Amino acid sequence: MPLTLSGIDMVAHNSLAESSGVTGKSSAEDDVAVFLRRDCAESRLLVTDGKQLASMGACSLGKRPPSVDLSTVTPVMKVAKSSPSGASPKHKDSYYVMLENGICGFKFASSAARLKRRVGPFGTRETVFVKIGEMLANNRDSVRINVVMGAIGMPHVVEHVVPVTFDCDAWTAHSRVATSKYTETWGPSMLRVMELVVEKHERLGLDVHMKISTLFHGVRLGWLDRNEQNWCEDVLRNTASREMMGKTLCMVLFVVVYFGVIDSGPFNCMVDAHGRVLLVDISTAVSVRMIQYHGKGLFPSGHKYAPAHMDLVVEYVQKNRIEVADFLIRLKAAAPPNPHLVMDEQCPFFDDANIVALRSNNTNEPYFLYLLREMKRNPCNAKDVAMPFHANS
Repeated sequence: MPLTLSGIDMVAHNSLAESSGVTGKSSAEDDVAVFLRRDCAESRLLVTDGKQLASMGACSLGKRPPSVDLSTVTPVMKVAKSSPSGASPKHKDSYYVMLENGICGFKFASSAARLKRRVGPFGTRETVFVKIGEMLANNRDSVRINVVMGAIGMPHVVEHVVPVTFDCDAWTAHSRVATSKYTETWGPSMLRVMELVVEKHERLGLDVHMKISTLFHGVRLGWLDRNEQNWCEDVLRNTASREMMGKTLCMVLFVVVYFGVIDSGPFNCMVDAHGRVLLVDISTAVSVRMIQYHGKGLFPSGHKYAPAHMDLVVEYVQKNRIEVADFLIRLKAAAPPNPHLVMDEQCPFFDDANIVALRSNNTNEPYFLYLLREMKRNPCNAKDVAMPFHANS
């Protein structure tokens, strides 16, 4: 029987990982998977053979996991220094890349960079974006969802993940010269976080990984009004870029709910000069977080988007109901949803009958009006909840 974890068939998962650039097949004991999964505020090291599960408890930063008798797990696999991909990090991250200006202020080590050598699908001297410090499972989520986003016509990036040794000296020097007035405190904060990340991975016997991505030329959606680039003001003035922004941000809202993407919002989206919105910093929730997200509608994390940006989404949906319905059909056909997503009256967005209703020309169709009302809600905090949709009310 194929090994499953959180409802994902690992055989299919490995096949997808190979095709999309993750250095991450299962280890030699291919009936055992070792994953770091984030569950609410905790991280747990899971060791399972598909029948038995042992948790090494809270492994969040600053906490030591309690001892667990792994001899009760069959078969027993010791957590070795090699990575779950089977490849040990032989090099520092600086062996692969030269860091360049263009940090985004993410909490982990992240920056634009130029490759010193060929890595996966990327060529020598290619300009890329790199991020170090995410758990391997989160990196795999990101690679997988980017593949899906590309398949259904969304802005996406190509990604590849490799184990590395964190080069603290290189990142310290980089953090001192690559900051802007908005990220001047980023360096010290990032270095403190990375110290804890490295310590935690060493304690668990796991490797730190670097995710290499296609460089998306844009700014954070939440920073668009800062006009850091000379094109920023034009995005909301140009008709074509306004329409593109409404369309692609609409897609992002649905994808976030469908896959249970954690901490989504305007600061985990990028936008380029053409108005294309890219979902970034992707990782997915498991059971506890998904329970918290249920009932939050299209805004599970409760982060408010700029009203002017959401106005573009509403305008797009009003004018392109059939396009929205077709997009949802493609999304459902491309991949299964988060296994913990409950599709009921509080999450009616992927119901087949409601998708059919979107294709109606009736401007008073109940679900269509509900969807517009939900998009206009645009909550200010995580406590806001969506109204349920009752088809027969």
